[in-house]
Amino acid sequence: MRAFAVVALAAVGAIVAATGACGEVVEPSVETVAVTPPQVNLVAGEQAQLVAETRIAGDVVVADREITWTSSNPAVATVTPDGRVTAVAPGDGVTITATSDGRAGTATIAVTGPVATVTVGPSSLPPMIVGATAQLVADARDAAGRPVPGRRVTWTSSDQDIGRIAATGLLVANGIGGPVTITATVDGVSGTLAGVTTVPGIITGIADMVDFLDRCPTGDPAFATIVQDFQLRENGVLLAAPTQCSEPFSTMPAAQLTDELIAYQVLRTAYYMSTGTEGRLPWTQLSLYAWMKSAIAGINFKTEPGQLYCCDIIEGRRYFSMSRLDDFNRNSKRDWTGLSSSLDFFLHEIRHTDG
Repeated sequence: MRAFAVVALAAVGAIVAATGACGEVVEPSVETVAVTPPQVNLVAGEQAQLVAETRIAGDVVVADREITWTSSNPAVATVTPDGRVTAVAPGDGVTITATSDGRAGTATIAVTGPVATVTVGPSSLPPMIVGATAQLVADARDAAGRPVPGRRVTWTSSDQDIGRIAATGLLVANGIGGPVTITATVDGVSGTLAGVTTVPGIITGIADMVDFLDRCPTGDPAFATIVQDFQLRENGVLLAAPTQCSEPFSTMPAAQLTDELIAYQVLRTAYYMSTGTEGRLPWTQLSLYAWMKSAIAGINFKTEPGQLYCCDIIEGRRYFSMSRLDDFNRNSKRDWTGLSSSLDFFLHEIRHTDG
């Protein structure tokens, strides 16, 4: 009975709050009006249905309130008493207003002419390595040059086996060959990107090598993984990971540019170059980095000059061995030219593990 009494009192309170001095029921006033969708793009002659939602205090939705619809420019877009908008003629954005109890909500209507031209961007593409992608966009405009947004784009390729195009406009270099023509069609009007060609190669995870190599390996998110995967030793004795490194790497003080830091920069490069290499290297189905990790346990620096070979067996595991560099050669390992030569040496010697 106590629970029933509480509910009953709450109901009585609501009735009293909505009752006038003489017992007349008074409707609560509308507090907010929200119009959906809030923005609509139309071509002249098209229609769209708007809906106005009214709420009273307490954010309670009420559906029985009178709503008045108006257009800021009926010459461009009109609106009926039930919220149906008709695009009359191309023009600047029109504001459609829904008003109830003195409260208003709005929607913006953009009206253009029908699609007259479609342009595909970018206007050209360099030869694409198989596996590479490029995002294409279709720019639809009316006869006056106004953008016609929000229209459905249909993408097609003259050869999906070479250049595969998705419904989103994402182009994938699917096979070797070309030229291929990509077509975007909007409301029956088409634009093309011609001359797309594809070439063999491998896509890596490094977009800008200069910027990449100016970053310290010790500050890279992958550094902890690389340290775990590869040990550095000197004459067989385990070394601690380097701690000093300052960016840009290419102008770092010579005192910080150690053999250890250079080795980790080479391994970091291999780590990120591995993207896309799985199943595409001629001697292994593994990715570049995974193959290196499977072949050796790390690098063994030799204090004896003239040493570069694979492999030393230390604690039952194989290590690529190399002499420590002199100041001149360490200084040459600041950029891609120098580091790529070291990577080449690493890979050449590690390949000996495959017999």
